[in-house]
Amino acid sequence: MLRLAQEYGLKAGGFKPFDVGLLERNAKEQFHDGQLFCQNMPDDPNENLVSPYLAHERYPIEMAFRRDGIRIDWKLVQQRLQIFNQTYDRTFLELPGGLHEPLAKDIILIDWMKQVGRQAVWIIQPKLSLFEHNLMELKLLKEEGFKLHIVINNLAKTIDPDLLFYMWQKIEDVLDQQLEGMIPFIPSWKSGKRLMIVAMEENLPNLIRSVFPPPLEKIR
Repeated sequence: MLRLAQEYGLKAGGFKPFDVGLLERNAKEQFHDGQLFCQNMPDDPNENLVSPYLAHERYPIEMAFRRDGIRIDWKLVQQRLQIFNQTYDRTFLELPGGLHEPLAKDIILIDWMKQVGRQAVWIIQPKLSLFEHNLMELKLLKEEGFKLHIVINNLAKTIDPDLLFYMWQKIEDVLDQQLEGMIPFIPSWKSGKRLMIVAMEENLPNLIRSVFPPPLEKIR
């Protein structure tokens, strides 16, 4: 979405306040998400602005932060959000995948999401093992009054078309709303970012119109 915003001359910022797994990424010589965000944002932002809390080990947020002695300063997180909202046309927050993920002793992810805002682009993988989990979380978000933009992200080269159709239809029936579409499988998308942009434009036009402010006029 950050790269796509640039296609339309918009300034978009990516904020990932809570992250884990720094040691694993360093061992694999991979960028962490904050670094990737910075590479796709204008004005060369500071990594600490984009990803203020990054734990070394890949554990649940609360556990990983506790092992590193990290305590979340909620006022600082709110100040960072204000900076993003004042600087960028659109701010995208990447959050942990589980709504009940503990962030600290007395707060889980969905509690904090409700404080920040009630609009979410919810990306799901079309896996049978995740189907019930996806349904439960989507229903909870709907019940909590979130405006949802639901996208399927197909990370597999092959997928059972009958299963995909069933999942797609069932989610729409349960939530009484249409999915935005699906990001198709793209081999080695990291070396083909242009392919990802084209794929999103072709498969998710409604999402682009919903998330980015009109009028949209492509500049590239």
